[in-house]
Amino acid sequence: MSENNEKNIENKKFNFPQNNKGFKEKGKTGFGKSVLIPFCSGVIGAALVVGVCFGVPTIKNNLIDSKSNSSTTSTQAVGTQNLVSLSGYSDTATNVASKVLPSIVGIKVQYTVNSIFSGSQAATAEGSGIILSEDGYILTNNHVVSSSDSTSYYAVSEATKITVSLYNDTTEYEAKVVGTDSQTDLAVIKIDKTDLTPAELGASSSVVVGEFAMAIGNPLGMQSSVTSGIISAVNRTVQSTDGNTYNLIQTDAAINSGNSGGALVNSEGKVIGINTLKLNGTGVEGMGFAIPIDSAKPIFEQLISTGKVARPYIGLTGRDLTEQTAKANNLVEGVYVVSVEPFCSAEKAGIKAGDVIVGIDGTSIKTMDELNNIKNQHQIGDEVTLKILKSLEKNSNHPLAKSIYNNEKDIFEVQDFEEVPGLGVKGIINGKQYYAGNYKYVEKMNVENKLRDNEAIFASKGESIVYLFDEKETILIIGLADTIKKDITDTIKNLEKLDKKNIMLTGDNEKTARAIAKQIGIENIISNVNPEQKLAKIKELNKNNNVAMVGDGINDSPSLKAATVGISVENGTDISADSADVILLNENMDNIVKIFDLGKRTIRIIKENLFWALFYNVCMIPLATGLLPIALNPMIASLAMTLSSLTVVLNSLRLLKK
Repeated sequence: MSENNEKNIENKKFNFPQNNKGFKEKGKTGFGKSVLIPFCSGVIGAALVVGVCFGVPTIKNNLIDSKSNSSTTSTQAVGTQNLVSLSGYSDTATNVASKVLPSIVGIKVQYTVNSIFSGSQAATAEGSGIILSEDGYILTNNHVVSSSDSTSYYAVSEATKITVSLYNDTTEYEAKVVGTDSQTDLAVIKIDKTDLTPAELGASSSVVVGEFAMAIGNPLGMQSSVTSGIISAVNRTVQSTDGNTYNLIQTDAAINSGNSGGALVNSEGKVIGINTLKLNGTGVEGMGFAIPIDSAKPIFEQLISTGKVARPYIGLTGRDLTEQTAKANNLVEGVYVVSVEPFCSAEKAGIKAGDVIVGIDGTSIKTMDELNNIKNQHQIGDEVTLKILKSLEKNSNHPLAKSIYNNEKDIFEVQDFEEVPGLGVKGIINGKQYYAGNYKYVEKMNVENKLRDNEAIFASKGESIVYLFDEKETILIIGLADTIKKDITDTIKNLEKLDKKNIMLTGDNEKTARAIAKQIGIENIISNVNPEQKLAKIKELNKNNNVAMVGDGINDSPSLKAATVGISVENGTDISADSADVILLNENMDNIVKIFDLGKRTIRIIKENLFWALFYNVCMIPLATGLLPIALNPMIASLAMTLSSLTVVLNSLRLLKK
């Protein structure tokens, strides 16, 4: 229908008769058939069109004009709340750009390339920077101002000249390097100018995935360029081409060459990151990364203050143990200690080559990068949790405590120290309550065991597990392997030859006990026993057998006392030594076999002495008393008695034979 026809129909007046007399008969042409029917159809169609157009929100209404006054009941049913206004988004981007651009600078670096083919040539590189202060301190990437590099074919010198271009300023200002840090890829430069506009810094810790993000810099040398997008991910671990690993913010805001050192800002125009790199490759798009501003703050503060970054130094070389490698070598997944430097913190902490580090400060780690990240969060001189554990164990009488404490001199003072038999120790260090002990102690105190997954691996290696924890959660777990004496296996075999039944009675968990028992050849195991349960078991065994108990700790003392023969080893506690009947004065465990052999020979010699004493008396007494025809002089009889005593002594001296 044409526009003119629509107007004609719209403006024409119709008078409908009250009956059908005014209509022509069916099959004949007339007004009703030629005009009325098309009109009614048009009205109905128009009504449908209007209903469709106004009764359901359009895409335009949803995305752009969410505040339209033409909302109807149908519109409200669908809902238009919490809709994004593109005009609002544009306003945000405009406001952010206008706020931040004066704080972003362009950086041009001049250096020399020495090639074996073309000789020395001048070259330039460009990047971005963020103004930190009114008097000219500028934050950028280390790789922007430190262009030194080399290959087999060329070598790139350090920057020979650095110039800075300001927003809406045609002057180029020469800059000097204040300090650089290759580990974090950050640097600070300074220009001789005042009244600059420093950027407002935000907090990257509050950044969430999906929020607004804008990258501002000088991509491809085009100064004062902005790109916007969202935060795609946080705490993203990325390895750069130089081999360094970074924990970065990921964004889909375009970051191109020249953007390095520029700002990644939020919707308030606050810097939340420093643009540093992007992923390149076929099919890769919208994956740029920025250094979190929270990580950058302490770095550039040190660079401004001292020109360098001082970091804690542990003094160890480590290798990452993958799950596969760890299982293949019966080790726990973590950082394998290859070497420890003398007199360094690692050595003082008791860390040795061959150890596996699985956590620091209550945080599980699996790689050297994770270890270094935690280490770098500390200041020089900070103490980590191993020192707390050493301080507690210094006061413990448990044999394992000596291995942990290791005669450490520099330890904390412990207040209200208390030993909990069968569980561990506790005390207050620097005003905070700490506990150290086995897994049963953790369960008894009802704290969160964040390190439980590592327990089974330690146990499978036969290592005794010691936890350090506070009143809320576990902080540290270490595995201590009892040194299996080289002769203990032979000792067990020799005891079995003597028809002695060997039983391992231990407070360790079953997995640890079985792993150790397997190594030394013991089949009978009683595990998970506290001192009271250990004592009860010794008394039970003593009812029908003579029991020899070998122990070394304060928890073994009651059992040593209750056993038929209590044997304390050389390096045992004073209390265990006082409770024992026999003390081994050296580390030769075969002395236990010698004890039984000595006892056996002693009984045999006693029997021999009794036999010969009886034989002598049966023969000599009648002679001495005159009961027989032949009588001995009393003097001779007395001499004979003396000789008999000498015979007993000489026979007993055979016990000294080895």
